[in-house]
Order: sequence, then C-alpha cells, then structure tokens
Amino acid sequence: MPSIGYDAETDTGSIVLDIRYGDEHLLAMQHIQFSDDRIVRLQTYASNSFFAKGSPLVRLDAHGNAIWLETGYDLEVSSEAAEVFLRTPKGRHFAEQEQTGPAIARITANLADLRKRYGWNRA
Repeated sequence: MPSIGYDAETDTGSIVLDIRYGDEHLLAMQHIQFSDDRIVRLQTYASNSFFAKGSPLVRLDAHGNAIWLETGYDLEVSSEAAEVFLRTPKGRHFAEQEQTGPAIARITANLADLRKRYGWNRA
C-alpha cells in the first residue's frame, strides 16, 4: 500500500491501493469509517470493471471482498466465512489451481494464526 491515513477526530481513514494480480494491476482508493472496533462504512474508488476480469487472482480477491462486505467487516465472523468458503467446491478449486494455490495456502495460514492469536473456536 503506497499510502495509509487516519484522522482520529472523525474516526475515518483512507488507503491507496496499488496491487498486482499477475498481469492485472489495480489502482484504487478506499475511504473507511470506523465506530469502536468495527468498520461501519467502506467506500472503494476503483474501475467498475476491474473485478469482472477473468484473472484467477482477481476472481479470488473478488470472493474475499464479498465475504468482508457480507459479514459487515467483523474479523471473527469474516474469518469463519472465509474458512467455510475454502471448504466449498469453489474454494477447493482455487486451492488446486497453480495461480491461486499459493494465495490460498497463505490465506489458510493467516486464518489459523488469527484463530490461535485470538483464541477463537474452530469453525
């Protein structure tokens, strides 16, 4: 991330994204509104068509973004939803593919680390 900002007075932040997905390149910005320990609003400014691309890494990230949105950015609930997704046929398909397999391995390890660090029960 080339830039991250936070304003304590308004409890808002911003992130400038510069992400490479193999041959695909995403330049975007996010504006985040916090309340206590939750993200209550996230607005992403990016190309409308970027996540419709066929790149397997972009498609995998689109699934991850959907999980965050559907679970209201709650870290534990989002983690559980990600673990459930990884057990689905689509999740297993991503794990078996050469382009996305290493990313799935990192995601799985990160989820296990979160569970251990926070003492969450297994999903």
